[in-house]
Amino acid sequence: MRVRFGALPGQTALRPTVSIAFPDSPGVTTVALVDSGAMANRFHPQWAEHLGIDLSTGPVERVTIANGTYLANVHHIRLQVGQWTWTAPVAFPQNWNHPHEVLGLRGFFDEFAVRIVARDNYLALIHR
Repeated sequence: MRVRFGALPGQTALRPTVSIAFPDSPGVTTVALVDSGAMANRFHPQWAEHLGIDLSTGPVERVTIANGTYLANVHHIRLQVGQWTWTAPVAFPQNWNHPHEVLGLRGFFDEFAVRIVARDNYLALIHR
């Protein structure tokens, strides 16, 4: 599957992004940055509310992104890109101040072969 780069909220630069759907909440989608430097998936806590996830439960881990360190509750949720659905760990960092979600090594890159073609502004995904 080929996906054209897109702009993140509030930005104009094109970056490797994908539209993420939540199969357990039909019609709900968000845009996430595909980030090979991120260890795992990070979503704003507002998504936990939309998905009915209780953030007072689940393991807590310390995550660092863009020079910020956050405590995050981790839950396994179903995600969908295109025709592919899988269950992945997603950390919901407290006080998250980024306007986009992040897909990282654990929970995305371990599910897909990812080829980023920056010169032509697209990424290619092959589900394992």
